[in-house]
Order: sequence, then structure tokens, then C-alpha cells
Amino acid sequence: MAAAAENGMSMQEVATCVMSEFQDPKFQDEVETFINCHIEEFAVVHFDGSCPMQWVNIHRKYKKLYEDRLLKVLDDCDADCTRFMEYFSACSDAYGHDPNFKALMTALTASEDFSSFQELMFNAVRENWEPDECQKGPVAGYQFHQVEVALPENAEPGSSFLVNYLGHAHSLTVPPESEGVMTVTLQVPEALPASAGPPPAPPPPPPPPST
Repeated sequence: MAAAAENGMSMQEVATCVMSEFQDPKFQDEVETFINCHIEEFAVVHFDGSCPMQWVNIHRKYKKLYEDRLLKVLDDCDADCTRFMEYFSACSDAYGHDPNFKALMTALTASEDFSSFQELMFNAVRENWEPDECQKGPVAGYQFHQVEVALPENAEPGSSFLVNYLGHAHSLTVPPESEGVMTVTLQVPEALPASAGPPPAPPPPPPPPST
């Protein structure tokens, strides 16, 4: 027998409600507000392949937006969370090879993936970038971001060093006037973000597999 919520809704119907709520314009506005509030934290350079712990903490808060909304929908539908997870587990076993089901799961769990979240924030930095008065002259296809950079220890004027910024490695040069200083403002080139429309609507949830 197909799993159902207390009010008689099938788990397929509950899952449809969840996906609809995730795409609701009011919720998307809430998500966009969250992203915009944290843009500055991601417009920073770092020196190794790791990421600031602050990003991990922000991602936890981002995930909680979706987790709280999921629990609200399940409560509104009188649906048990465990049964909801069991429904998707059974569907994964039955439909895991199906491209439509994979697309559905990608949309449903996108907030859980830290790499996807980083790219979301990096794109927000690019899309909200505004040129500084003293920025380098325009180059087709590129933005030049003014960033504060802590110079490596014993860095000599004219020497180069690597930093990571918005997910890309950049080679920067220590400016000649930086002798004796620890932090400088440098321009980092970033390719213009590709214009993208809204993501396609995810496929509908599948029926529970027969047992």
C-alpha cells in the first residue's frame, strides 16, 4: 500500500506540495534576501584550497531555511517526516536510474550541497559587483574586483603569489609601493557572469513503487 499522510494525501502529493513551496515566490524572496545579506562575506580572497569556516556556518543557516520550510509543509499536510523520507528512499531504489527522478532529487536537495551553495554565492558577488572609481579600465568580458589582500610573509615588491577568489585561482603581483605594509588593495579579474534565466521547473514526484 502506498504511504499516505494522516489526512489521506499520498506521499507523491505531499512531495508535490514541498516542491511547490520551495518554488513559491515569497520563499524565493526570503532566500534571495538571505543571499544578499551575505555577499560581502564571500567577496574575499584566501590562500589555500580550504574555505573560511564562516562560509560553512552561513551554509548551515541557508540549509535551515529549506529544512524549516520542509517541516512546515509536512506539518501543514499532516505528513510524517519519517514516512516522507521512506517514500523517497523507496523511489530512489526504484527510479534512481531515471533522469527525471535525478533532476527532481537535485532540485529537492540542492540546498544541502556546499559546493553548489558556494557557486550560488560567488555568482551573487559577480552579479552585484559595481565598478570602483579607481578600477582598471574596462576589458571586454571581465570585471575587476577591488579586494583587500593580506600579503604573504616576506613578500617582495614585484613578486607574485597565488590567491583564491570566487572559486578561481589568481596570480597577483606585490605592488612596488607595498614595502613594509601587510595589507594592500588589488584588482582581481573575474569573467562576467553568464546571463541565465530562471531554472527549469523540476519534474513531478513519481508514484510510490509497488511492493
